[in-house]
Amino acid sequence: MIIWGSQVTRKSMGYAAEYCPSCRTPSAMRVIQVRKYFHLYFVPISPSRPQHYESTCNSCGAVMGRVLDSYTSFIPGPDLELAVQRETTPGYEEWLEHREATEERVLTGVASPLERLVQIHTVIESLEYMAGQRSGWTGRQILIASLWILFLVFIFPAVLAGIVLSLNISPKIELIVFGTAFVFIVIMICRLVLKKQSVLPVVWSRLVNGLAPIDPTREELDIVLRELKKNVLAKSIDPDDLLIAINEQLQSYD
Repeated sequence: MIIWGSQVTRKSMGYAAEYCPSCRTPSAMRVIQVRKYFHLYFVPISPSRPQHYESTCNSCGAVMGRVLDSYTSFIPGPDLELAVQRETTPGYEEWLEHREATEERVLTGVASPLERLVQIHTVIESLEYMAGQRSGWTGRQILIASLWILFLVFIFPAVLAGIVLSLNISPKIELIVFGTAFVFIVIMICRLVLKKQSVLPVVWSRLVNGLAPIDPTREELDIVLRELKKNVLAKSIDPDDLLIAINEQLQSYD
């Protein structure tokens, strides 16, 4: 049996000028370079190659994915002024000025419909990387699902067969019982394997915080979610639940 695959490693690069759409905070964020290498029997057989960057907001902790050409340099500490001076992020000052002007129009109610949609899109898309990283199966979930499948495939049928055969019922009734049990087992296994991952609270809270100042309508959410329908986060969002959470967040501001 040949054991091969890929392994991901992370390397701290320093800090770079960034902006968090979730909490609307410009800061020098910590940047991690994500690298991947291939292994054979867990022995690396290729150099680790950079894949992308992860930037983490110092204020709310949101983690965002960035392409490799997002930064030109890094600084050793979270000093935004120094990061801007060193031009760690190309075009940062101009982009930030435009972004803040757009946000001001959105918050004062004078933004165009397109600007509002872009703001909503940006918040959801910025958290997509974080949701994708957290939506996979954890080791504990895999163990629990494996135990359930073991129970449904082996233990439950054996116990059921023992009970049915000990009752000396007619073959027709036996067929109905075993047929019903088979359907039940198939449904339960499908629910375990195909279970839709929900938006974790850590991502949900940042999503609500980012969208609350915009106060999107149901129509606006539907438009953006349709556009992002292939994203992990967008597929996990229930618009009605999100609007309720946003309204509760807005009421807490009063």
